[in-house]
Amino acid sequence: MKTVEEKFQIPIDYYVRFDFDAFLKIVNALDGIDVDVPVSFTEQNSKDEADAISLKKGKQRLDAEEALALARTRHIDNDIERGKRQQLIIKAIVNEATKITSINKYSSIIDAVGDNMKTNLSFNQMISIAKFSMTNDIKMKSLSLKGSDAPQNGVYYYQLDENSVESVANKFASELNISKPFPNALPYEDSKSSSTADSE
Repeated sequence: MKTVEEKFQIPIDYYVRFDFDAFLKIVNALDGIDVDVPVSFTEQNSKDEADAISLKKGKQRLDAEEALALARTRHIDNDIERGKRQQLIIKAIVNEATKITSINKYSSIIDAVGDNMKTNLSFNQMISIAKFSMTNDIKMKSLSLKGSDAPQNGVYYYQLDENSVESVANKFASELNISKPFPNALPYEDSKSSSTADSE
């Protein structure tokens, strides 16, 4: 939160973080998620068994192991595209969890995440968000950051383009209805070969 606030000069009020164990349990509790898989690939499963999961490109229902494989795989392109796939899965989880038919699964989801999830949202806030999403269309938006690979001493880094940072920061501010932190920046333009950041 601190890094994003300092880099983009915008306030971040809440966060949710969960590990792979919680991820598996959430998708299991939802009885799977619908995802438009962007690329065909083969990946290990949660037990690190090689080539245990194979998925074809296209829309399909994924179980927990398949969803985790899609989230984890980094062999087919790079960490930037991997981040995009993880966003795709998070959106699919939200879409599934906010269906009216998922109401009776909430207790299982809460039990599933347990100590595997960290957040500064209160329980009442989470319930309010869930109730709101049942009757309202919540749209999750993704903003793309431009940059380039910048490995140093054998370690992979992604060097952000500062003009892109300023454009994204202003777009964030516009979504939040607050003053633009970089009034002289160029307007935001999406890029398919980019890193990503989320705005709701």
